[in-house]
Amino acid sequence: MKKDSTLMRLGAVREAIHEADKKEFPDRHSLTKDVYDREDTMYMCPLCSEHYEWSKQLKYDARIDRFYKVNKE
Repeated sequence: MKKDSTLMRLGAVREAIHEADKKEFPDRHSLTKDVYDREDTMYMCPLCSEHYEWSKQLKYDARIDRFYKVNKE
């Protein structure tokens, strides 16, 4: 998680819009599945993606064009 991400620096209006979007489309704002296809990742919230560093939490498999959640065991 980045401490100085764009998500942390949102103004009041943009934060309210972001929170409303989180309520309406919760899947866009958190990693809830173990496998994602490319279309799923295109619709994820870019602010949450940067803040929670999803690029480090998802591993891409080019053979089947899917992203897998990295297990941290």
